[in-house]
Amino acid sequence: MMDAALPLVFMAIMGFALLMYVVLDGYDLGIGMLLPLATDADRYRVEKLQPVLDALGHLAHEPPQGLGAAFERVLRSDAAAIALSIGRRRKDADELRRASRLRVRILAEMDREAVLGRTVPSALRIGAMLETPSLAYAPDSFFRTTDFISVGGNDLKQFFFAADRENELVRRRYDTLSASYLTFLEAIVARCGDAGTPLSFCGEDAGRPVDALVLAALGLRNLSMRPASIGPVKALLRQVELAEARAVIEHARAAGASSARPALEAWLHSLGLPN
Repeated sequence: MMDAALPLVFMAIMGFALLMYVVLDGYDLGIGMLLPLATDADRYRVEKLQPVLDALGHLAHEPPQGLGAAFERVLRSDAAAIALSIGRRRKDADELRRASRLRVRILAEMDREAVLGRTVPSALRIGAMLETPSLAYAPDSFFRTTDFISVGGNDLKQFFFAADRENELVRRRYDTLSASYLTFLEAIVARCGDAGTPLSFCGEDAGRPVDALVLAALGLRNLSMRPASIGPVKALLRQVELAEARAVIEHARAAGASSARPALEAWLHSLGLPN
């Protein structure tokens, strides 16, 4: 009896899973579910957001050629600029050269749209997500050619420490303020500085006040974080001098500390600031 029911149970589970995929992921991560409750202004925002999500989805899985109609809709949006990040799947510098052909195609399309009297973005930037240590050692020409570099802190840290960030048993053993990791980040900042390449940091660490302070002190001045983290991070940054924080980091490393965190927390405590 039970054996006869198993195929039906399996079909029911798979059917429910497929339904959830269509509802939650198949329509731009569930945005479609909200449309019946949306105002006209909300619908306008969704119209602008949907093609961007489509284009990013194509780029993430098949860069740089899989844009198609989704990108044409992005061109016709009222975005002030378009910034495409390569390197989320492939991590070699050659991908930037392949993306240059995409740049030519997109610029030609933008010119065509402008001739037709349509509003087009005013700028196109093609940059790289630095999520593996190997890309930090790419040739100098890569850093000079790319329009921007965004450090993907979550993935970069797990590859640097060779620890799965999804595994709670190991991921907390490695500190973002590890002396070796900070030295590695410094090298990235220096290479981008020498090449004049805009640099930013995206990841969970940017939303933690003490970690964000250290990133800023190292020269990472563009930090991406969730909205709830902006207030605490901004409050701490406005109460300290980055040069003093940098000096604390340097002193900790010179003393042979494996992590700058204890020294930073002690310094913040001496200033009467939370950490």
